[in-house]
Amino acid sequence: MHKYKFIAVLLSIILLVTGCNNDKYLEFKDNYLEVYDKAVGMLNQNDIYASTKGIQEKELLKEMQELLKDIETDVPMSKKSDYQEQQKKYQSINDIVTHGLNWDNLSKAQKTELQLKITIEKSLGDD
Repeated sequence: MHKYKFIAVLLSIILLVTGCNNDKYLEFKDNYLEVYDKAVGMLNQNDIYASTKGIQEKELLKEMQELLKDIETDVPMSKKSDYQEQQKKYQSINDIVTHGLNWDNLSKAQKTELQLKITIEKSLGDD
């Protein structure tokens, strides 16, 4: 009889901890996507330098990175692939901003590639 009580208590604890991690992850994702959407919304293909400078000045990349770091150790196993998708979004925006801040030094091909990346990111942000 004690075995069953112990197993029931153990399962309850596991469910409680897993549920907390899921709630924490959902809160992270809401906050993260809000910052990501702000950054994507600021991107302007007609003035890439100014729009990426604005993202940098508002420290949106820093905020995204901090959110990713804060949740990293608490990502539930069921959310690992989703977490990796959020990391990819950060890397994409970071790449756009890094190159956008060097707009005047980019070749014509690099500028076209950057404009295409912005178009793609904006279309993904609409999902």
